[in-house]
Amino acid sequence: MFSGRSAGSASGMRIQTVTLVHAQLAARASLLDISQQCTALDIRRAAPEVLCHVHFVRIIDPRSEVSLLIANCYQYQASQPERQAALLALVGSVIDRWSQQTDHVILGGDWNASLRPRIGYCGAPHTVLADERLLRWSEAAGLRCAAPEVPTWTSYNEQRHAVLDCFFWKSRSGGAAAVSAAMAFSSPDPRHDHRGVRIALQIDGMAAMPPAESLWRPLRLKMQCWERKREDWQKEVERVLAAPGTAELPSDLFARLDQLKRVALACAQRVLGESGGKVRRLTPHHSEEVRRLMARLKLLRVVRRELHSRRDGVPRVPSRAMRKLWDAGVYPHPADFSTLSIAWSPSHREWTENWLRLLRHQSQQGEEELHALRRVERAQALEKSRQAAIARFHEGGELRRLLHPQSHQSPFTPTLRSEVPSRIEVTGGSPSIQERWF
Repeated sequence: MFSGRSAGSASGMRIQTVTLVHAQLAARASLLDISQQCTALDIRRAAPEVLCHVHFVRIIDPRSEVSLLIANCYQYQASQPERQAALLALVGSVIDRWSQQTDHVILGGDWNASLRPRIGYCGAPHTVLADERLLRWSEAAGLRCAAPEVPTWTSYNEQRHAVLDCFFWKSRSGGAAAVSAAMAFSSPDPRHDHRGVRIALQIDGMAAMPPAESLWRPLRLKMQCWERKREDWQKEVERVLAAPGTAELPSDLFARLDQLKRVALACAQRVLGESGGKVRRLTPHHSEEVRRLMARLKLLRVVRRELHSRRDGVPRVPSRAMRKLWDAGVYPHPADFSTLSIAWSPSHREWTENWLRLLRHQSQQGEEELHALRRVERAQALEKSRQAAIARFHEGGELRRLLHPQSHQSPFTPTLRSEVPSRIEVTGGSPSIQERWF
C-alpha cells in the first residue's frame, strides 16, 4: 500500500490518496519522491498540500521487465483553478522526467473535471474552464483518455451527472491498444458518492496476476528436529490427554481419531514449531556486489543533494559524505580540499558545477550497472530454483504432491499402512461411516 502524505507532515494529517499494488508487482515498486519537481516549479505556493493529492508509483514487472509509471490523483475542486493548474503542472513535470525511462504511463483518479458531456449542469464558468483546462493539458502531454460511458458522480438530488473519474495513459512504443475500454462499477459502501472505474492492461509480456493465496508459503511443521523432539512430543500428547480439563473421548472410532489428531497436531505445533506463512520472495537476495553498488549510488545522491542545499554561498564544513567522495578521488582534478567549504563561491562555482555533472554521470552509470546486474541475478536465481525443483521431483515428494494434492483443510489425515489385505471391515455408527466412506 502506498499513501500520499507529504514528507515531514504530522501523523494526524488526513491522507488523500492511497494506491494498492499487487504483491507480485510490489516486489519491484517504489514511491517516487517528487518534492524536487514541486519545489522547482514553485507549486507549493499555489497548492501547499499538493503532495497529499497526488503520488507516483514506479513499477517493474519481475517477469517481463515491463516498466509502469502509475499516478494516483485527487484533483482540487473546480472552484480552485489555481490549485488545479498547479497539480496538472506537477503531474506533467513528473511525466516529462520519467516518460523516457518508462514503457507505459498510467494516470488515474478523481480529476474534478470531465472530458465527456455533463448532464444537468447550467454551464457555470469555473466548471467549463476546469473541463477545458483538463482537455488542453492532456492534449499537450500526448495522453489518451479512457473514460467510462456512464457517469461516475451523481449529485445528492440526482439532478447532475458527470464523468469525473477516468484514466489517462500513453506508451513509449506509441501503441493504441495498451489499455482496454474503461468500465464503471458501483461501490458497495453507500458513503461513497463516486463510482469506481476499471481498466485492463493489454501489454505484451504482462499476464493476469496470480491469486494472492498462491504467493504465500504454506504452513508446515519443522520436521528437521523430529528425531530429537519425538519423545517430548509424545509426552506432551500424553499430558494433554490425561489433563482433567480434557473432554472425554467419544465412543465413535472416527470421531475419536479426529479428536486425537487435533491434539497431536496442536502439540506438534508447540513442540516442533512451524515454518511458512509468509509471502514468497519474488526477487533474490541482494548479492555483495549489488549492496556495494547501492551504497555507492546512495552516497552520490547524498552529495548531490548537499551541494544543491549549499547554493546560498555560506561557507560550511564539508560533510562526511563529501569527505568520503573526496578520499575516493571522485571530483574534478585538480582541486584543493578547502574548495569543499566554499563550493559555491564565485571563484569555485564552475568547478562545483562540473562536479555535479560528474556525480550525475556516475549515478546514471551506476544505475545502469545495477539494473543489468539485478537482471542477471534474477535469471540465475530462477534457473537455480528450476533446477532444484527438478532435482527434488522424484525424491522430495514433488511428484506425489502433483499427482495426489492434499486438501488444505485436512493436511494431517492419519494413514494406515499394511500388506495387501484380503478383507476390510469398517465398524462404527451408520452416519459416521456414510460420511467417511462417501
